[in-house]
Amino acid sequence: MRPAGRTGAAAVLLLSLGVVLLAATPARPDLRTLAGRCEAKLIQLKSSRPPASLRVSEDEVNAYIEVHRDELFYSAAREIRVRLDKDRVHAQVIADLARAKIKLESPLHRAFVWILSGEHRYEAQIHFRSDNGVGRYRLEKLRVDGVTVPDSLAAVLANQAGRLNRPPMPPGEDFPLPYKLRRCEVLPKAFVCHPRPR
Repeated sequence: MRPAGRTGAAAVLLLSLGVVLLAATPARPDLRTLAGRCEAKLIQLKSSRPPASLRVSEDEVNAYIEVHRDELFYSAAREIRVRLDKDRVHAQVIADLARAKIKLESPLHRAFVWILSGEHRYEAQIHFRSDNGVGRYRLEKLRVDGVTVPDSLAAVLANQAGRLNRPPMPPGEDFPLPYKLRRCEVLPKAFVCHPRPR
């Protein structure tokens, strides 16, 4: 049996080591700080002398979306999370399509939106490429509450959502990149923006 003093000393040593390790771990920036970083980078991109390239992290994008969610998505979306991979954006959204400003002409499509009124989890995989000031994306996959949506209906919904943007950004069509960007790369965990020289 160990003497009580050694066990107590070992416990104190382990506890102090744990405190030192926790103190040495850098604090993760809070939501407002990350959103502020993203906003500062957007201001840089809009400036008359933008940097040659600017990296916006996945965490900064998600924080910016969270802080500005109501003005970006009205009241249709409650929770939005973006994950970035090479040339792909993966988005998870909890939203109520009935609250979105989507205009559908087909009775079948309107019925689908009516069925999906109320909150549902949407997961989209989007392929994105850009060059020469022009972007283009296509919806590769759309799931609602874990069920894959048929391609034809997913295309209609993506087209309507893309047309809500200013300027409109329908899938499969070229659109001008914002902030006078020459191109925007989607990389794992970040967007890298390349402005046109001014």
